[in-house]
Amino acid sequence: KKNLNCLHADGTKMPLKDNSFDLSTITLALHEVDPEISRQLIFEMLRVTKADGFLVLVDYTKSDKKNIYTKIANSSIHYIEKLVGGSHYRNYKKFMKSGGLISFIESFNLTIVEENLIFGGNIGIIKVRKN
Repeated sequence: KKNLNCLHADGTKMPLKDNSFDLSTITLALHEVDPEISRQLIFEMLRVTKADGFLVLVDYTKSDKKNIYTKIANSSIHYIEKLVGGSHYRNYKKFMKSGGLISFIESFNLTIVEENLIFGGNIGIIKVRKN
């Protein structure tokens, strides 16, 4: 039997030791905060992840597919984000205007190990490792 510890902390300044985890993950949170905070979150995830570890990042991507499913999925995401409104919606628009998750990942020195696109190619589940 293993124990599970939960921690509630600021993701940009986690009270954790360097190189603590084999894998760190974040899901649908990068798009909703200021771009600088998104970058800080990734740097902090890199700090607590072992040198040979991985990050799994899940967030919105820009799909180049033109089928009806992709368009409906994209419209649904946009509609929901707009309903949330405020800074969340403004940050979502910035995130997407800058290219979404793939472009965000490319701004770091990371290697994409595995890429899965879901919801018509509008959400990426991307596994990366440090270079």
